Amino acid sequence: MKCELELNLCLKFQPISKDLVLNLLGKSIASYKPRVRSLEMILCHCVRFSEYEILISLANERYPIERYNPNKISAKPFIWIIKLLDSLGYIKLNKQSNPFKIKEIDDSHKVPSDTDKPQKFLTSSFTTTPKGLELASALGIEEKNIHIKNAVYLKFKDVKDERGNQVLLDFKETEKTKQMEADMKIYCDYLNKQDIRLGDKQFKDVHIYRNFTDYDGTGKLEYGGRGGGYWSQVWKEERPKITINGKKTSSKDLDYSASQYNRLYQYLTGKYFDGDAYELYVGQQNHKIPRSI
Repeated sequence: MKCELELNLCLKFQPISKDLVLNLLGKSIASYKPRVRSLEMILCHCVRFSEYEILISLANERYPIERYNPNKISAKPFIWIIKLLDSLGYIKLNKQSNPFKIKEIDDSHKVPSDTDKPQKFLTSSFTTTPKGLELASALGIEEKNIHIKNAVYLKFKDVKDERGNQVLLDFKETEKTKQMEADMKIYCDYLNKQDIRLGDKQFKDVHIYRNFTDYDGTGKLEYGGRGGGYWSQVWKEERPKITINGKKTSSKDLDYSASQYNRLYQYLTGKYFDGDAYELYVGQQNHKIPRSI
């Protein structure tokens, strides 16, 4: 199974001991705080998600603001630690090449053919080794003292750039955003009380974000709002193997068009509307539902 790396995982009570880091890994890490923070965050993932493939970025780009990154992790120390842990056998790095860094060849004279395929951007990842778990234990990192620092459930992003990336933006807290955060915490807490599995592997510590995009540049959380879980990383062919509390899930994806309107329609009429809910005319004045909503 796969999960994305969370920048807010750390030890609950106090950070890992610099003296232990010095004794086990040397001065090159212990004397540099950003590397120590990155080491702690990565090893927390190794313990909590020891059976997972953890998706990461090795791009040397600016990391998000403190709202989404309370441990203040930055790219260079993180990448340095990842490569070191891989070289020492604590993790197994699956490094994917970045096609945007490949030097372009002038082939403007070439006639495109059906065999020409665009390069795919694949995400790098790592898995934990038994040696990595031993290192985490030696540094005092155990499941019982790992926690999510300043957990947030809303993400606000800029529009995609030419690479398909989106920068995480800050936003002004309102009663609406606070209520959404509170609702998402209840939702995630409920999911974590269930036994959700893919085969014999359990989905642990489910933390779902609602993702909004700043399409109009106003800084308001108006567009988007969808969320997803680890099951979003599961191949379509594998999804029928997911169980909840020992019970099988649907063998096919269920996607309801205009689900909110359809639920209202079902509540009022007792049946599901089989068609495009935006084509419905409602009320005594026969209003059509605006799709722009």
